[in-house]
Amino acid sequence: MESKIPLEDSDRYPWLQAIIDKVITLANAKDSPSISLSCSALKIDYRNFLRKNFIEKNIIAWFVYLKVNKQILKERLQQRQNHFMKMDMLESQFKDLEEPNNEENTFTVEADKNIDLVKKTITENMNMQRMTSAVN
Repeated sequence: MESKIPLEDSDRYPWLQAIIDKVITLANAKDSPSISLSCSALKIDYRNFLRKNFIEKNIIAWFVYLKVNKQILKERLQQRQNHFMKMDMLESQFKDLEEPNNEENTFTVEADKNIDLVKKTITENMNMQRMTSAVN
């Protein structure tokens, strides 16, 4: 991506496997009941790949889809300094995006809002999921 060349599926799977390996390492080393990570699992196949591998290790994965208007993303990208993600790469990201639709352990957050409100919404959703899991 730093070369401004969109990644292909074959580029992404080793990257996804590296994420899985890191989460498993952290899960085995921590006493904490949760680990948060951020990645652009744009396609359902990527999310299912992560899900499958986490389930095999008894790790429950939740996916938070940060839904943002393309124009707002363009404005945010223009404000970034020294970041590999450039404006011309945004279209390829939207082209590959498969929005979650009733996927297991997934919720959508409208991320056009203030970042503090987005974080609060995510935290509240995750806390609600933990409470629901504890009851079941």
